Amino acid sequence: MSVDIVVRLHDDGKLEVMVGDRTMGLATWGEVIEQVTALTHPLIHPKREPYLMLTPQEWERRERELFCERPA
Repeated sequence: MSVDIVVRLHDDGKLEVMVGDRTMGLATWGEVIEQVTALTHPLIHPKREPYLMLTPQEWERRERELFCERPA
């Protein structure tokens, strides 16, 4: 299986890891290394899941569900 992993350096110096239209959001350099490692070398971190990666629309929905929509 072949996967294109993009590490994007934004103009403000923030980093982001993307696979297709999925992103882990803004990350520290250490988190970028951990994510790329988890995505490419699963035997190095067999007990560690990669950081959550969602599309921008999924991140919006998740944020609404976690922070905006409170049960009555």
